[in-house]
Parts: sequence; structure tokens; C-alpha cells
Amino acid sequence: MKTRMFRGFSLITALVVASVSIMMILKPVTAHAVAGWTCGCGKQVMVSEFGNYIDKTFHYERVKCKTCGKHSDWVKGYHIDLDGDTYCDLCQYDAKGNKKNATKDGSSGGAGSSGGSGGTSDNGGSSGDGKGGSDDGGGSEKGSVEAAKKTAQIPKGLTLIYNGQKQTGVAAGTGYTISKNKAKNAGTYKATAVLTNGYKWSDGTTKNKTIKWTIKKAKNPVVVKCKKDVAVQYTKLAKTKQTINSKDLFEITKAVGKVNYTMVKANKKIGVNKNTGDIVLKSGLPKGTYTVKVKVTAAGDKNYKSGSKTVTFKVKVQ
Repeated sequence: MKTRMFRGFSLITALVVASVSIMMILKPVTAHAVAGWTCGCGKQVMVSEFGNYIDKTFHYERVKCKTCGKHSDWVKGYHIDLDGDTYCDLCQYDAKGNKKNATKDGSSGGAGSSGGSGGTSDNGGSSGDGKGGSDDGGGSEKGSVEAAKKTAQIPKGLTLIYNGQKQTGVAAGTGYTISKNKAKNAGTYKATAVLTNGYKWSDGTTKNKTIKWTIKKAKNPVVVKCKKDVAVQYTKLAKTKQTINSKDLFEITKAVGKVNYTMVKANKKIGVNKNTGDIVLKSGLPKGTYTVKVKVTAAGDKNYKSGSKTVTFKVKVQ
């Protein structure tokens, strides 16, 4: 008698599987934008992970982007009911949360995809000693728990500019805690993001995330201003070279790092001291007015870039 029942049950199972396959072919795909997932490629063309036989009541499922092939997390989708018994063919629950063939003490049986080996009136088991029932969970129940986890967006590292203050390179957010995300000096840093209980990352993983972020050096604030033009006596210059102190010619403020000087434009008998900026007029420079351009460069430091300014002034030999 049991053998006949088993053969009959196998025949019914085969018919259900065949029906599912036919429905997958015949029914059109339902739009899944309502599932709450948008693919990063921006196309938002999604299809169900379970096929083309979606019914009306809610369930958890995955969707796939038809453009780039990426799968979503487990998101809120739809129950599947092909045999019309109001129970989902995947998880064996109805819309009210009742499990198919469940007994009053919480055990369940059946050969459903998520049930265990618990007894029911169909397979001869007893209601008291059923295994894999609603209390101790079958495979799909564990999947439902995993799917029920909230999603935390993976934080992104920022690229900041040094401003003399402590800055935050990775923002705090919902579903995770963040550490090593604050610094003052320029450099590259690594923050650590740890999930809060009940959350998973948007890529489906649960391990800690390491996020790189950067504080770049700031622009050198060096400022150079011309103070005045100068004049020298030709009679003195005819006998020996003359040196003009740079402090009489231009003013330098806010420079960060060592300052050096380079001649940009001048008569070949006019030079500049690269360390002090003093202007040197060689003996024999004829009478006249000469335009001089000097490049002033501040080397910077660990928080500031190298920066330079050009100052222009006139030297009159009279």
C-alpha cells in the first residue's frame, strides 16, 4: 500500500514540475522595478531569478539586470503559487504566514523545498516528532532569515584637501560602525567599516570593509609683492659690482617651506642670489633702466605643495 502511495505521489510531483516548466515558458515576465533594487549600470531592466511564473503575493527573491547580468540582493518580490492551493510553491507558506500541512505544535512535514523530514498525515509521520518543521527551520527558512537582513550601503572614501583641521574621510551611515576615518595631515588612510547586527552589505557580503581615503596637500599660500624700484649710481658701478638687498625690492609672506630664487628676465650683467634673493649688478653695466623678473619658489612641506610667484621690478643705473 505504501509503495502505491509513493508511486502516486511521484507521479503528481512529476506533473507539477512539468506544469512549472510550461508556465515558465508561457507566462510573461512581470516588471520588477517594485522589488526595490536598481542596478548600478543605470539601465534598470530586471528579470526574476525564479523565472516567468510570478504570482501576486509577496515573497523574497532575487532579480537580475538584463543589461549587465548582475544579480541583486534578496529583495521583496513575489510568492509563487501554481497549483492554486494558496501556498507558495517555494516556501510552503500562505499569505497569512501559515505553513502548508503544519500541525498545531509547530511541526511540519511534506516534501516541500523548505520543509524537513517532519511527519504529516501524507507521509505517515506523527505530528509530535516531526523534524524540519517551522520551529527548527528548513533550508528556505534560513534563506528567508538571511533575506530579511537589512541592507547597508558600502561607504565610499573621500578625497579631501588639507585645511589644518581634523577631517572625516569616510562618513558614518546606517547599518555599520566606522573607525579610522578621521585625520588632520595630508596622506592616504584606511578606515574600517563593521556591520551592525541584522545588516548585510549591498554586495551581499558580511565581512568588514576596508575603505581607502585621502587628504591631499594644500596649495602653497606664498605671496610676493614688489615694494619699489631702485636706482644705483653709475660712478660706483663702474668701479665694482653692486648688491641690492632683496628686502628693499620685494616682500614675501605666508611661504611654507624653504624659499629660493631664480632669475627669469634681466640684462646678462644682472644676477640673483638663489638663497637670499639679493640682486647683483656686475661692474660695467651701462646707464639705463632695466626690467628684472625673479621667480620666488617656496618648497612646501608634508601638508603643502611647492608653490611659486614671479615678481617684477625696475633697476635704474644713473
